[in-house]
Amino acid sequence: MKTRLLPVLLAMLGAAIAPAAALAVVVFDGTGAELSADPETSFPTGAPSVVGSALDLPAPIANEILLVYPLADALSFAAGDGVLATFTLTLNRQSDDFDPVFLVTDGIEAVGGQVGDNPNGSARLIEGALTGDSVVIESDPEIFTGAGFPAIGETVDATVEITLGGASSDVRVAFLAGDSTVTSTQILDRTAELSFLVVANSNVEGEVYRIESATLEIEVPEPVPPALLAVGAAALALGSRAGRRRTASQNKIPS
Repeated sequence: MKTRLLPVLLAMLGAAIAPAAALAVVVFDGTGAELSADPETSFPTGAPSVVGSALDLPAPIANEILLVYPLADALSFAAGDGVLATFTLTLNRQSDDFDPVFLVTDGIEAVGGQVGDNPNGSARLIEGALTGDSVVIESDPEIFTGAGFPAIGETVDATVEITLGGASSDVRVAFLAGDSTVTSTQILDRTAELSFLVVANSNVEGEVYRIESATLEIEVPEPVPPALLAVGAAALALGSRAGRRRTASQNKIPS
């Protein structure tokens, strides 16, 4: 009995204290037109329009927030856990200047990446803070250049991944020949309500961002179920009692 009990206890305890699994949720997956019609979508500035199945976002004023989509309600998890937001987009270049910015925000701070046409296809890390319906850009260092970029009227598939940690954030931008990740010192409140933003880049007249399709996904740590925690406590208690019984038996003076 004693030789079989220890492996069982160890297995129970391991299950109870194993790292929490990640819970991935696709909050939106559809065309630009469907994104426009979604009741969760809001347009703080500008006048978006639907062209066939695509969504056009005019961007005449730098740093204005063009689109907001909620990603998650207030979350509760361990301080060391990270949150991963992944935006996969098919964009259509509608203007000579084409530099949309895609961010995650906690309602105060924002961090993410820019997909840019120049120089010859570039990505930037974007860090900023919300002020009304705009983002004050605090820094925008290059992530990569020379990835290539489509001509006007052509499409490009782009991915922006943002990992929010307790001490920093990692931002990955990938399109065509470019794919790189940088670390940002921008820290967001991961327990706040998080949202996806599309932000204008410049004051160029006629700049338009066309979104043909978008998938917005957020991955958060899945809390350990209370039942597992109870199993862990029971395993520790059983192990402690078994240890005490063995010690008492070994110390007993033979009659």
